[in-house]
Amino acid sequence: MESGRFDRFTKGLGEERSRRGMLKLLGVATLGAVGVAGFRRGADAAPPPRVGVCHLTGNVNIPYAYIMVSPSTAAVLVGRGDTANPDFSSDVNHCGGCGHDCLDVPYNAYPVCDEGICGYACNDGFHDDGNGDCVSDSACQLYSFESATCFWMETYSGSFCWVPSGNDDFNSCMMLDSCAPGGGGQSGGGCYKWSTSSNTSIWPDANGWPV
Repeated sequence: MESGRFDRFTKGLGEERSRRGMLKLLGVATLGAVGVAGFRRGADAAPPPRVGVCHLTGNVNIPYAYIMVSPSTAAVLVGRGDTANPDFSSDVNHCGGCGHDCLDVPYNAYPVCDEGICGYACNDGFHDDGNGDCVSDSACQLYSFESATCFWMETYSGSFCWVPSGNDDFNSCMMLDSCAPGGGGQSGGGCYKWSTSSNTSIWPDANGWPV
């Protein structure tokens, strides 16, 4: 082979090896960049979601604590009686905060939590009398007086409405009542109460007539 042609051939081989080496280096650099980017994405990834839990502490002084835990831990705690993701705006057992319940309601009512504030609503067939009681929706006529008087639960209409008895003496009213503790029972079975209206009661109260 002529000297000039041989020189050009060896030079071409050198250039080809250089190109292959450069491509190899570029490939390694590219893979390295991808690896670093993947590592950065892993480092920047959001942590696992956390769940808010009203946790029963077992401490009578501080019975509940609000904690943030993983979903798997929350599932375990719920199985032990805790509450996950409580809605403090509407949960009647956690109204406005963990453990603040709305269960103290009058008869014929159910608890309500509205925007974190406890309240109650009357059951069907009852209405709020404005004094913290739920009274029956009936056809009974409402009687109201400025001063307290004696009422009798009538038996002639079938609705058992409270009507004025015509007796304005407290002791006589109490002695006539046969339905509550402390009453004298002189009516032989009639129910009497002392109040300013037919849908409220002063006496007897939850414990009966005064002793």
